Amino acid sequence: GLEMNGATAEVVAAKCRGESGTQINIAVRHGGDGRADGTIQQLTVTREQIKSNSVVASTFDLDDGGKKVGLIKVPSFSTETTAQVSEALRQVRGSSAIVMDLRGNAGGYMPAGVDVAKLFLPQQSRVISEVDKSGRSIIYVADGIGSDTIVPLYILVDRKT
Repeated sequence: GLEMNGATAEVVAAKCRGESGTQINIAVRHGGDGRADGTIQQLTVTREQIKSNSVVASTFDLDDGGKKVGLIKVPSFSTETTAQVSEALRQVRGSSAIVMDLRGNAGGYMPAGVDVAKLFLPQQSRVISEVDKSGRSIIYVADGIGSDTIVPLYILVDRKT
């Protein structure tokens, strides 16, 4: 097995991912105040597809003349996120500005992050450049499916984003 002592929850989760219906054996060392007490529990876990609607949309009114601002909270990126953000954009339609709250979002499924960015960018805008292990560069560009690129977009981030 792999030693995951000291790894973040995101790293451990990434190592546990696999095909739905397959099983993985894990050993969990239990401890109280952060120190392991030596008790190890062996578990067999069956992987399943997890669907969660984690994207939340809301609007709030500004004090200056009845303008409203749309707020879209994206706590993580998964295969469902692009569709959820698209639906959130429909819910905040008519807002004079949109705030996308990514605070605490440690990432997740990178293609979803790229696809969400495409929702806000004009056609042929560079989203991200990625360099693989062999040094080959892959450039992702917006393909023109973006929503209203005239409405101001503000993105909230923190040290965990």
